[in-house]
Amino acid sequence: RGVIIQGIDEVRSNMAQEAKIRFSPQLNGKELRVDDSSVLGRLFAIVSKPAVQNAEILPLILQAMDINSAEGQQLDNLLWNIHRIKRLSASQATTMLMLYGDIGTTVSKGSEVGNYITGDSYATDSTVTFSNLNTNGVDIQIDTVGGLYVIDYSIDNKLSQPAKISVQLGVNDTTIASVADRIVDAVNSQSGYLTATKNNDNSVKVIITDQAYVGSFNLQGGMSIVRSYMPVYATSTTYNSSESFENQITVIRSSVLGWRGVTNPYYSFPSTPVESDEDYRYRGKLKLSYTGGKYNSIIMALK
Repeated sequence: RGVIIQGIDEVRSNMAQEAKIRFSPQLNGKELRVDDSSVLGRLFAIVSKPAVQNAEILPLILQAMDINSAEGQQLDNLLWNIHRIKRLSASQATTMLMLYGDIGTTVSKGSEVGNYITGDSYATDSTVTFSNLNTNGVDIQIDTVGGLYVIDYSIDNKLSQPAKISVQLGVNDTTIASVADRIVDAVNSQSGYLTATKNNDNSVKVIITDQAYVGSFNLQGGMSIVRSYMPVYATSTTYNSSESFENQITVIRSSVLGWRGVTNPYYSFPSTPVESDEDYRYRGKLKLSYTGGKYNSIIMALK
């Protein structure tokens, strides 16, 4: 039935009844006085209170040993000290960024960017040098008009490599703007991996459509690579950063000459606080469960 706690009056009454039984052989038929005016009655009043208080502690002790009701440090004691299941600590948010800048420019590790809506800051996890190698895309500048233009590219971790893109000019393609348009058309029509657009300065932006991939770009003909798009991972500089939706991290906070832009091509999860008692208890119960069910296994792996 669990622990039954008696009140002060009930404890005192039980003491009085026990005393009457124990002292009856010495009383010669007289009744033992246990009221408030008697010595024994006053003693029972003093002793009964701490006896009840001690009894009230018992359920708390039992609860502290129960994973379903333990809280705070006691829950850590149960799950970590006994079962070696550690509470998850606070963690900073991480995200993938796409940096944009002039070829040869270096952005040092720890350079800061920010979310223009939430104000959260992120620092790059590694140093990045803008190049035509290990890049998601490039900006191509038209140097001369005329001749054959060839874009030779490869994509890392692809089993089959794409063919070169050849650009044939028409008789009316006599300006840099028209050549840029022709290159855009050629890239979008000849490649299923790349996307091309024309910039305001008549340069051509060519990127790998799936921004999770990087590759290498080489050119032949009267054009050159002037800028590139380099991926890098970054970590929030605070433990309470909010989520960042696509293309919200666009603020450069570390000034670097030649670093022109930044964005996050994918959703970024928020940072996580110290695991709550509820989540910690739930994860611990999943790990201690012996049902072996597939759903518990999936949930435990996710947690």
